[in-house]
Amino acid sequence: MLDRSRVDPMLLDLGISALENAQHSKEYKEAKRLLQVQKEVCDAKFLVESIESEARIGFLSKRGALMQVTKSSGGGSILRTPYKTY
Repeated sequence: MLDRSRVDPMLLDLGISALENAQHSKEYKEAKRLLQVQKEVCDAKFLVESIESEARIGFLSKRGALMQVTKSSGGGSILRTPYKTY
């Protein structure tokens, strides 16, 4: 946090002006656009992976090939039951 008694207003204005000018530069705009594209690609990839995962679970559960493994509380035996999709 800035302490008003220790801030040079002219120097602060100069810094703000430099940042505003940088935002109008070609390099800044290209970098910002690239970051936006990268974010959109990551979001799309996550969505596709989620859809594919749900489709695989649905496909395998319909055929009884997907089993959910649970431990019983008693003797440590394992119970295999069909995977439930919601």
